[in-house]
Amino acid sequence: MSENELLAKYRSLPLLTRSLMTVTVVLSLAVSTNLLSSQVLMLHWPSIMYRLHVHRLLTPFLVTGVGFNFLFEMLFLHNYGSQPESSTFAGRPADFAWSLLFTYLTTSVVGYFLHFAFTFQALLASVIYLWSQANADRTVGFMLG
Repeated sequence: MSENELLAKYRSLPLLTRSLMTVTVVLSLAVSTNLLSSQVLMLHWPSIMYRLHVHRLLTPFLVTGVGFNFLFEMLFLHNYGSQPESSTFAGRPADFAWSLLFTYLTTSVVGYFLHFAFTFQALLASVIYLWSQANADRTVGFMLG
């Protein structure tokens, strides 16, 4: 695949999925290469409330570990995020954004009580859940379905 084909594929992704993937890749690679400390990005309520680190409200939702799992997570986000955004929520990106915001809010509240540091897995689970509800009658393969 040439560079232009790869760029065209990237640009063809729906806006929210493309944005989520881009920010997740950039932040996760920055943490894994020690350009950013994971301590600065994690969900830490005392820092949010007393030091006004408001970025900590969003960044835990967008950071994951880099490794073999990272490739599958990005594949799942690509496949199961772009399809509902372009079909089920076609012409209604605010509805898709609202469902992600609801996931973010509930995960943050639960994270407060259970001391979650990073919540990307909840984002991924909600995206896959949305896809599965829109495709309830579809038969899929075990891994790359």
